[in-house]
Amino acid sequence: MTMSTSLMFDRAINQMGLTQDRLSKTQMQLSTAKEILKPSDAPDKSAVITRLKSAITRQQSYLDTVRSVQDKLAQQETAAKSASDVITRLKELTVQAANDTYGAEDRKLIDVEVKQLRDQLLSLANTQDVNGNFIFSGSRVAKSAFAVDGNGRIAYQGDQTINQAGVGDQRNVLTNRSGTNPFGMIIRTGQAAGAVAAARQESLVGSFNDATTNLSTGDFSITLTTAAGTKTVTLPESNSSPQDIIDVINNQMALGVKAELYPATDGNSFQIKLTGLTGADHDFDFSTTLAGGLDFTTVQQAADATGGETRVGVDFFSVIEDLSAALQSNDSKNLQRAVGEIGALQDSMTASLAHIGASMNTLDMQQSLAEENQLRLKKLLSDSEDVDYTEAITKMNKEMLALEAAQSSFAKISQLNLFSYLR
Repeated sequence: MTMSTSLMFDRAINQMGLTQDRLSKTQMQLSTAKEILKPSDAPDKSAVITRLKSAITRQQSYLDTVRSVQDKLAQQETAAKSASDVITRLKELTVQAANDTYGAEDRKLIDVEVKQLRDQLLSLANTQDVNGNFIFSGSRVAKSAFAVDGNGRIAYQGDQTINQAGVGDQRNVLTNRSGTNPFGMIIRTGQAAGAVAAARQESLVGSFNDATTNLSTGDFSITLTTAAGTKTVTLPESNSSPQDIIDVINNQMALGVKAELYPATDGNSFQIKLTGLTGADHDFDFSTTLAGGLDFTTVQQAADATGGETRVGVDFFSVIEDLSAALQSNDSKNLQRAVGEIGALQDSMTASLAHIGASMNTLDMQQSLAEENQLRLKKLLSDSEDVDYTEAITKMNKEMLALEAAQSSFAKISQLNLFSYLR
């Protein structure tokens, strides 16, 4: 077989080039610690690696969300725990003041501390996070949760928007609370006296998972009638949550009736309270075209004001204001009533703490789960893409030896020619 000198050199160079490429690849694997340097090296493994990296990133996102929500809940828990301690002291003072051995001056002195405790509770209810957002204002984080209104009463001015965050593939948790959850209302039961007309109040019955749940699957209208007139507003399906109904009544109707949204006694659902203003506009009628799902039952009507039992919703700070007024006026009867109402506030705050604690426990479990999933996925990723150093070093040494042998043999062969043979 005849072989030209040019072909011999070309084949030797190509062979050494291939050996050099294999050696370079092995050296690159060792320097990057990755077995697969580009998708074309192993298309099937590359697809698996891409999916694993995406899953690891998702788990890291869950962990970041968990830590963020944990910070928020920890702040809520701190505020609620401090408020619970304040209410405990408030209850001690109320029980003390309700004792008949205390006189008018003694009760006025107790009221001094009661007012200080009320201010402390207001400060806790208006707690802000590191960004200056009010944690109990719902979505209205730029506005303090509670403030003194035009009548000198402390009223809630946030909304009932509850946000959720995904902390797992199939798990969401609540990230915030409205001020009416830990600082909620109580129902005051009593006997109406005389012929004085009381404000008519109604409550929306039915369970709603949150304050944004739509109440219907179609358009419906609500009609409000007071001494100031009658007005009907139609709400579309996409705009029929409890909060939307409140906005319609308070902002669009404005017929002498105030609407407020409160958590129901189960701590999860919500109810709407309608309260007529004092004077001629205290009596009103409310109707809707929606059959079922928006059923109003009477909590108190003006006609029931004379004789019989009355049940009135009283918000958190109004209970404390009424206690203060009873201390100032030396009203033993209302002080006895305040003992039970302050106890109800304490129970409500305890329930809120339990809900916050349960959410924090859920986050702890989700954090552990996400960390375990992330560790498992990283191991699978390592098995798929990380290089085996022992194997790679052995391979590199073999390829270096092969390259050196090829270079040495080529150097010897390249010196051979016909003239050397003739000699």
